[in-house]
Parts: sequence; structure tokens; C-alpha cells
Amino acid sequence: TWLKLCLDCNALPRSEKINKPLLALVLSNFGFVPVSQDKVDVEISPIKDLHKADGGDDLDALREKLGYDPKITVYSRKLSPGSGHFGEREMRTQQMVISRYPTDPQGKATAVKTSFDHAMINHLREGDLEQLERSRLDLAELVDKSWRGGEFQLHPNLDHASLRRALFGYLYYER
Repeated sequence: TWLKLCLDCNALPRSEKINKPLLALVLSNFGFVPVSQDKVDVEISPIKDLHKADGGDDLDALREKLGYDPKITVYSRKLSPGSGHFGEREMRTQQMVISRYPTDPQGKATAVKTSFDHAMINHLREGDLEQLERSRLDLAELVDKSWRGGEFQLHPNLDHASLRRALFGYLYYER
């Protein structure tokens, strides 16, 4: 909705600092790029791809240990379980677990602890109005494809309920 509004108003979309991996992934899928030098690169995967050494061989035991049912695994060389990058409530709300090892197959790449700019901003800075308009049209097409039949369709392998919880936290509830 935010992107549709930006496009309708000819506003250039950008974000504040994003600390939520699923939200960062959504922005990356729409052509946004992280802008901070201090960003933390992460890979996001379904929990079924969790490495065996992180509990992937016994997900029931992992669920019991955590006290919640993780749907997403987040891997980064800069993150480790219990490192304090994400609070326990945030991990539970987003139904994610931090992995010490990369998943196989490799997860979707994005970044956290950074703000995001859309490529249109760089085109404007460079004075390339033709490329700016091309990027705007490409983004509009992506946004339209994502709202099929009035329902959000970001990625077939992602749990959209987890994404809603990441976006809205406890304010979101399942009907």
C-alpha cells in the first residue's frame, strides 16, 4: 500500500533503519538497496532448510527449547544466537531463529540494521530522468503483480502470516 501511494503521488520511496529481516527482504524484492556501511548482510530461509547443527535434524526439540514454532531461519556471519541483535520477543513475534551455519539451499539475501533507498533516488541524483522513469514503471509493475486479486502475493515460499507479524508485531492478528 505504501509503495502504491508513493507511485501515485510521484514520491521517491525510501525507508528509515530496518531491523526486521522479513521487512528488509520485502524491500529488497522490490528493488530497494541498503545504504548503510554498517549494514548486516543476512540470508533468510524457511525453517525446513535449517542446518542440522542448529537443530534442523530435530525441529520438534528446537520448538520445545525455544518455546515457539519458528518458521524462518536467519543466517549471517555477523550474527549468532543470543548475540542480542534481535530480542527474544522480536524473534518469537517474527517466528524466526538465528542460525550459526548457512542453509542449503542458500537463503534469500538482504540486509538489516540499515535504511533502504530505491534505485530511483540514485537516478534522480545522477540526473538520469529517462532511467528514473524506467525504474518507476518497473516498480509499478512489481507492485501490481504483488496485489493479485486484492491479496498480497510476495513470494510463494514465504509464510505470509510471518511477514504480517514482522510488519505489525502484536498489532496483527489472524482471522
